[in-house]
Amino acid sequence: MRTTLAIAVVVLALTGCPSEPAVVTDAEVTGSDTDTDTEADAETGAETGAETGAETETETGAETGAEAETETGAETETETGAETETGAEAETETGAETGAETETDGDGDGDGDSGPVAVACAADEACGERLTVDGLCPGACILQRPELTCPGTVAYGLCWPTPPGDVTLSDVEAGGLLWHTEGIGEVTPQGQPVSVVFSATNQGAESVTVAVDLEAAPDWLVESSDFDGLGSITVAPAQTRTLEATLVPTRPNIFEPWAWTAATVLVGEKGWTLPGIVGFGTDAGTACGGQDFPQTWCPGSKCGEPQGGFYVSSVCCDGVFHPGSVCCTSDDCFGNVCVDGRCMAEAPHLGWANDAPIGHQRILLVLVDQPDLSGGDVCADRSAELGPMLQLDQVEAWYDAVSQQRLGRDVLALQWTVRAGLVSGDFYAGSDWFFDDYYEALEQHLADAGCAPLDGFDKVVVVSPLLELMGSTAQAFLGGRIGSHTANLPLLFAHELGHTYGATDLYLDLGARFRYRVDLMGDNLGGFGPPTDGVLRGEIGYMDLDQDGVVDLARFAAAPDALVVSELSATVSKKDSIELHYRIEGLEGGEPGRVVIPEVTVTVVGLTEPTLHQDIRAEKVLVIDPVAAKGETISIRLEASYRFSDATFTPKVVTLDQTIPVTVQ
Repeated sequence: MRTTLAIAVVVLALTGCPSEPAVVTDAEVTGSDTDTDTEADAETGAETGAETGAETETETGAETGAEAETETGAETETETGAETETGAEAETETGAETGAETETDGDGDGDGDSGPVAVACAADEACGERLTVDGLCPGACILQRPELTCPGTVAYGLCWPTPPGDVTLSDVEAGGLLWHTEGIGEVTPQGQPVSVVFSATNQGAESVTVAVDLEAAPDWLVESSDFDGLGSITVAPAQTRTLEATLVPTRPNIFEPWAWTAATVLVGEKGWTLPGIVGFGTDAGTACGGQDFPQTWCPGSKCGEPQGGFYVSSVCCDGVFHPGSVCCTSDDCFGNVCVDGRCMAEAPHLGWANDAPIGHQRILLVLVDQPDLSGGDVCADRSAELGPMLQLDQVEAWYDAVSQQRLGRDVLALQWTVRAGLVSGDFYAGSDWFFDDYYEALEQHLADAGCAPLDGFDKVVVVSPLLELMGSTAQAFLGGRIGSHTANLPLLFAHELGHTYGATDLYLDLGARFRYRVDLMGDNLGGFGPPTDGVLRGEIGYMDLDQDGVVDLARFAAAPDALVVSELSATVSKKDSIELHYRIEGLEGGEPGRVVIPEVTVTVVGLTEPTLHQDIRAEKVLVIDPVAAKGETISIRLEASYRFSDATFTPKVVTLDQTIPVTVQ
């Protein structure tokens, strides 16, 4: 028996235009954006997270028209009750028999009247829970569809989040005449001249004299035209006057539907536009979906600018061109898994992660410099008052919906604590407003006031309009910390939490206008419908990346009783250095499980000084100097800790300090 879970998700509903995607940049909210994140390596999953310690966000997500409107958190309209299949990708369904099914044989002997029924999942499915000793699935079998597809509309060889504008030629009435146009197709390659014929027919009973002119759009030029020096035309009743012009497209704009105009025909005091898309020539490099595209494209002199307007990777999958993607299927990923166009080895994918989206987690929201919330006890929890107003439950609602779709069960519970009434001037004397310095001063101020320490929370979100966030509305930082200018966008918080679970941004290149525009990490905060979980689903554990038949997140320990070293080896490399390979897991109920340990202190006793090793991967690799030869035994000391909240939301910490002898291989 196969079941499909349908989930109702409460989401933000923001304004949107049904016809054209927007160029959404951070300037629409706070000004220009600078991104500083370093994504994990696609083949190894390695990420130290040490380069900048911050993940920058553009975060508008509300605008969808050709001319984006400025949105601020204070002005955002919110609606609830919007229903969708899930916050997850719609094409993925829950698979076959689940542990929620109950066998009832009617004999009353208790041998099948209740309890989960473990089944064998199909080859293209993964279990949402750990397998039984017999290798069967006691939970939901989840269909795995990691390959790149288009969740929107395919047009002109591209995947659009909503149907793009119509460029079909149609007759137009202007200046008392009926205008008919021929000669220009929907897409014209750059540099290819087109001869356009304009026919003006007088359907009236009297002659019509009207001023006419032709103006090229910015991406076109008029090479020759009957309009030049004409001034006006006179058309007798039932007669047609024909004018011709040769137009030349000068710049490809197929990625920019707001620019799909070839020329404007001025008739009297009014005018009408001639639609026309400029494509790339046949020498672009990639023929896909009836169009030609370059494999990489940087419209300016420097790649990386403008944000969301370039791409350095692309693929053609089933006749659809995907800028910003690197794979169609896992066959393109050299042993790794292709999830929605991105190759990945394991979750979490990004080094900003400090835990996985599983278990009970306490989130502290600190509201600073909010005039309407000034005064009062800064240590008091005001979540009962402010939580509903800020719709904080929407954050967990999004992850719950994804979890139900991807695991067949809800595995994350968030508890919010809200502190307010703080003023930056009371504790921060700096002038640069950089987050790390600001956070340190805030932490000390709250400690002096007698508040519970910040490190007792799994995540800390600091909101102040004065924070320097590199031109962004919000940023995620190492250690589960988030800085934001606004508290009024719960899906913005969900996006930032995605970084602290290991997800990367999808809005930085041109893929944000196409395949990734509908995704939470593609900056969709509701403007393109309920945000989906594209790419994120693999990066934070909702897929079976290691292909062991179990969804990765089900392998994590939510509340471990202890940390253990499950693997440790020392090997001499080809360069005569020593590679230390080790794995630290959490014991929960006697069973080992994954835990996110971003930092481990490693010491070869008596031979090296302690080294702070930053490696987010499950199997960590540290290269050290050749302190021993093959066959010699060295003692390796590993020190680590893992903070979490237990089932009662009580903060806990488990530590590891173990010295293990190892023979160098």
